Amino acid sequence: MKLLIQILVLLLPAYSIAQQNPYMELWNKEQIDSLRLIWNKTTNDTIRMGAARSLGFYYQERNRDSGLYFNEQQALLARQLKLRLWEGDALDQIGCVTAGLKDYGRSLQAFLDGLEILKDKEAEKNIWRLSIFSKEGNPGIARLTAVGYIHNDLSILYLGTGNFQEAISNLQQAIKINERINFPSLLSDANGNLGRAYINLNKLDSALIFTQKAIHFSNVSEMQKNKGGWLYNIGVIYQKKGNTYLPNNTLPNLLRLASNKII
Repeated sequence: MKLLIQILVLLLPAYSIAQQNPYMELWNKEQIDSLRLIWNKTTNDTIRMGAARSLGFYYQERNRDSGLYFNEQQALLARQLKLRLWEGDALDQIGCVTAGLKDYGRSLQAFLDGLEILKDKEAEKNIWRLSIFSKEGNPGIARLTAVGYIHNDLSILYLGTGNFQEAISNLQQAIKINERINFPSLLSDANGNLGRAYINLNKLDSALIFTQKAIHFSNVSEMQKNKGGWLYNIGVIYQKKGNTYLPNNTLPNLLRLASNKII
């Protein structure tokens, strides 16, 4: 059993590196079973922290209580290990899952605490598994990537509570940060969420422009997780415009492809 755990620990970074976007972890059931084995058996706190992040991502949309547990474990272990970027990242995930649980006060505080940690350049020091946060291995880009995603994720909280102007402000900050880090996945999410904000404000021309950008950057990044939602929103925009006819039967195709309705 000890040998098996050692093998799994060695494979853990390879799982992430093999993904198109290791920052946004995507796992299949077999990999998650291996990660749970690592979590249950290893006594190495750094490895446990990495496993907690992965398990947190997996459970966030499947079982939010479980997702929150692993997000909290990541934060606790990162704090003990004095890994500031990992702690800020964990607070971002806590903000996301508590927003989903409609614990809006805790969600906002987690996002703000995460921003306070990550806006300090000290968070660029001592980054374990830097490649998760920066393919280039650049600590500055790693920190800014995490900051950009907190602004994007904070916007989702504001969208959910109807504060569309604060959502737009945070998304504009995420896009501005991306001018320095060039991370297409973040651009896809930020533009898609801007589209959502402008749909709710009934500014449909702006909504269409930003949603089309989201789809473009989704294709560029090869990160397809939210593409169905952006396609669905294109259909919603045209429907609100009163235009239910698109060339080549586009609208029905958009609605058929959009399995993840996020509007």
